[in-house]
Amino acid sequence: MGGGGPRTMDITASRWQWHKFKDMLHFYVMLGAIPLTALVFAVNVFIGPAQLAPTPEDYTPKHWEYHREML
Repeated sequence: MGGGGPRTMDITASRWQWHKFKDMLHFYVMLGAIPLTALVFAVNVFIGPAQLAPTPEDYTPKHWEYHREML
């Protein structure tokens, strides 16, 4: 039967709430991270990097294409 000492059991606080919090945090982070990673991967594979093109001479910019000056 073992040690021969008194039969005692140490009472400690439960860590259930901490483990539940970690599980929920990992779940919701991965719920956002996995689709975002898949989207970034698909855009980089199928569309590729952006390339600059010269502006045509007869193009007139729309009003929302201008910067507003910050003072």
